[in-house]
Amino acid sequence: NGLSSLLSVCTSLRYLNLQRCYLQNCTLKSIDNVSKGLEKLEVLNISQNNLGDNAVAKWLSAINRNQIKSLNLSRVSKNEKRLYFYRIIHDFLIKSSKKLEFLDISHNELDLEEYIQELMSCTSIVDEINVGSNMNIVNLPSLQYHCVKCIC
Repeated sequence: NGLSSLLSVCTSLRYLNLQRCYLQNCTLKSIDNVSKGLEKLEVLNISQNNLGDNAVAKWLSAINRNQIKSLNLSRVSKNEKRLYFYRIIHDFLIKSSKKLEFLDISHNELDLEEYIQELMSCTSIVDEINVGSNMNIVNLPSLQYHCVKCIC
């Protein structure tokens, strides 16, 4: 597929913007195939793809937690199990003591107040976090996203 081909030759990719790239058509196996190209990734935007929780978990396991700085997961959950989506995010955050600069998990119907509060308390792990529409989405102008348009 196109994404696997791209990442097999771009092994030192640092910025990847796949917003609205129809990633819901990717199989979980194809996400495994791209993990080699994600080792040095610092910024990942897979927002607005309606991936589902299992695919989100696969993407997060494919990236290097100690390398990533910014993660946009807005509108990726299909609301299969809200608690499972929360667990995926929480477990990813606590994998490392290295801070994320930015995390956006808004618009995933994660309205379980106690879980949102626990994620918000991860300030030692995340500098800025957006969990819902009541918070402003923070733009990081210092980060330049390189958009890759593809359908895998």
